[in-house]
Amino acid sequence: METNDFQKIIEIAQQKSLSKAAESLGVTQPTLSKMLSRVESEIGHKLFYRFPRRLELTPEGQIFVNAFKTILETLKSSHGEVEALKNDFSDEISIGLHMLMGHRVIPEIETAIESLPGIRVQYKIKSSREVLREVVAGDLSNSLTSLQTIKNRL
Repeated sequence: METNDFQKIIEIAQQKSLSKAAESLGVTQPTLSKMLSRVESEIGHKLFYRFPRRLELTPEGQIFVNAFKTILETLKSSHGEVEALKNDFSDEISIGLHMLMGHRVIPEIETAIESLPGIRVQYKIKSSREVLREVVAGDLSNSLTSLQTIKNRL
């Protein structure tokens, strides 16, 4: 059973007809009929009562159609949440630079990020001690300071 089967069964329930549902879904009626038989076999329950000119949901069918709707809504919502999560990532980089080296490396950094569209860089030019504190606090994504200065501060 696949999620596209859920949408097809929901359409059958709404149309109350295999031929109308098939037309709506752009598939043949025999294809839809085979899918329905396969799903009913997999779940072990008939989903529809079959009458000469219409289909009606069985009680089990109503339960499964409601479940299929819930599953599809949850999947759609989950996709939206995942997309929102992707958008939560920042396109901003904060770089802490030692006062004596900032003016020399900023042009090189700017040249390096030109190939990264949408990335913004925020520079924080401070003493090595302040840069180190912000790195430890997680306020800076990167830092550039002299190793000797950091060794003296640790």
